[in-house]
Amino acid sequence: MNDYEIRDVMSRSQHPLISVECEVHREINGKFLKIKALNRSRRVAEYVVGSVLIPTGILDENQAQAYPVVTLHSDVTSMDVPHHEIKLKNFEPILPDLPVELLSRKVDFAAFAEGRSTGVTLRWQVHADAALKRSGETALRDIPVYDKTFK
Repeated sequence: MNDYEIRDVMSRSQHPLISVECEVHREINGKFLKIKALNRSRRVAEYVVGSVLIPTGILDENQAQAYPVVTLHSDVTSMDVPHHEIKLKNFEPILPDLPVELLSRKVDFAAFAEGRSTGVTLRWQVHADAALKRSGETALRDIPVYDKTFK
C-alpha cells in the first residue's frame, strides 16, 4: 500500500464519514424532495455543513425563488447547467447508520420526472467535524419515490 492509502484508511476510523441521500415523497399537499445525511462510520458526527445543488426547474416555483442560481459546467453535455444552491447545516449529533433529514423542499414533479429520463443529477458536498470534504452526485433516476398519500 502507498503512504497516502494507509493515511486514508487510518483517518477513516478517526473521523465521521457522511454521505447524502435523497428521496421523493408524494404527500397529500405535494411532492417533496427529502435530503438526508447518513453517517457511514463508527464515529458520531457532531457538526455537519455543506450544500446541495439542485437543477433549476426541479424545485416548486415558490421555493426556487429563495435560493441563488449557480452555473456549473457539465462534462456530459458540454453545456452550462444552472442549479439552485441550498446550504445544509446540522449541529446535532448524527449517530452511525442513522439517517437524519437535513431539508425537505417541494418539487415540480413533472420537471422531476423529465429530469429522471434525461440523466439530470444533484451534486452535493459535506464537511463533518475535522474530516475532509466529501462530495458526490446523485442521478434523479436513482432517487426513490415513496407514496405517502394513503392512510
